[in-house]
Amino acid sequence: MSIKKKFAFVIFITFAIAIGLLYFSMNLIVYNKLHSVENSLVTRNTNRLKYAISNELSTQLSKQRDWANWDDLYEFTVNKNKEFIDSNLLAKSYEDLKISCFAVIDNKNNIVHYDKYDSLNDKMLTATAADRAQLLQIVREAKKSELEGSFVEMNGNLKAVTALPIRKSDGSGQAIGTLVWAQDIDNTFTGRMSKLMQIEAHIYPISALSSEDRKNFDRSKKDGKIFFQELENRKLIGGYIPLTDFNGSVNALARIDYPKELNGEVNVIMGWFYLLTPLSALLAGMLCFYYVRKHILSRIIELNTFLQVADKEKNKNARIHFSGNDEVAELGESFNKLMDDLEKSEIKSN
Repeated sequence: MSIKKKFAFVIFITFAIAIGLLYFSMNLIVYNKLHSVENSLVTRNTNRLKYAISNELSTQLSKQRDWANWDDLYEFTVNKNKEFIDSNLLAKSYEDLKISCFAVIDNKNNIVHYDKYDSLNDKMLTATAADRAQLLQIVREAKKSELEGSFVEMNGNLKAVTALPIRKSDGSGQAIGTLVWAQDIDNTFTGRMSKLMQIEAHIYPISALSSEDRKNFDRSKKDGKIFFQELENRKLIGGYIPLTDFNGSVNALARIDYPKELNGEVNVIMGWFYLLTPLSALLAGMLCFYYVRKHILSRIIELNTFLQVADKEKNKNARIHFSGNDEVAELGESFNKLMDDLEKSEIKSN
């Protein structure tokens, strides 16, 4: 193999290895960093969703506390005066309070009043025996846990349930019962969350989880922390928050869908990088090979040709001259000096 071919081969291998290492390092550094940044953004927005849900519960509790410390409700719990219900619990009241359930339970676990409201059809619903049994169970769990609010699945629907003791407005005396409110976690609720955060939000009860979300649900039960899942062909990152009931058991998942916009932008940039890098390397290699061929290899070839001709013609007076002061020029000068010394040696011997 000629020097020219060897040199071209060395240049090709060198640039190929350099480009391969560059690709590997760029993928390792850029995409790992991108993954870290995206997870950080998802974590931040998932925490925002967690705060928004908590704030919604706090708002519900704030309104409910005014009712729980209202003397009229206190008297109703004792006297069961139906006029209180007729005057204060109209369908519009449920809409204004954003609740779908209003219940009063006395300290003997007797249900003084229990109404449900269907906001979609704008009508009141009668609580069934199963509803009343579940309500009493919720009150027992709330008292045991000492939590004021939690998430409970009722009749297949997830609800934000809050329970507060009923007291006099001046705080005197003992609580005589428990006031329970429930707010539907429906499209209206998640719509408020999505509008507030400018990111699509979802909240699922256990029974409504898809097979993929069910896997994530099982995972959340193990660690109880925020976690991530790529969705819809990796176009979205889902950030999940486990939601618990009054017993502290995870019974639902809240999720945000965060678009992988950074990933798309970086893919475009990296696409151009992957296209331009080999073209630039090819151009640099061609320029390098052209320079070496013109200024080094061509003179070596010229020297080799000169030597072959001089040897064939047995011309001892042949001399070669290269311009410049590099190694090739020094090689030519060394050859000329060698020929001069041989010529002088022959003259002396004669």
